[in-house]
Amino acid sequence: MERPGVTLICVPIPVDAPDAVGEALERAADAASRGADLVEWRADVLAEDPQALGALRRLVRESPRPCITTIRIAAEGGMYEGSESDRISLLEALGTSEPPAYLDVEWSAYGSSANLAQKVDLVVDHPEQVREVPTRLILSLHDFDGRPRDLMQRLAAM
Repeated sequence: MERPGVTLICVPIPVDAPDAVGEALERAADAASRGADLVEWRADVLAEDPQALGALRRLVRESPRPCITTIRIAAEGGMYEGSESDRISLLEALGTSEPPAYLDVEWSAYGSSANLAQKVDLVVDHPEQVREVPTRLILSLHDFDGRPRDLMQRLAAM
């Protein structure tokens, strides 16, 4: 339940394998009962499993709160080490079959390839979207050295 104008509490829950989905859903239900507004499914490790899409579909479908799906690459502080094309294809497949409330994609990845951005744009809501799409996009920026000097320029570019 989103509360306009109010900070939302999001609980990140890592899911490392398809057989961990049940436990992850239990953790999400507990977080929801304690006041969480959103659940972030961190699928960095799960994404490299051949059964990842089915597991992600179940997580989104059974999530007790609106959810964010994130597959964070290692260069941005995550644990995903597979190919970029496989990662984006998985997010695209999820977005066309069991769309989450949000997809979280790194600005560095989104801005690095027109093809990648096009695939993401197919499954998220934006002003030029030609069909009704429930998923919104979160563009993440991670700088582990501190506040970027060009933060406002990056924000404007996003």
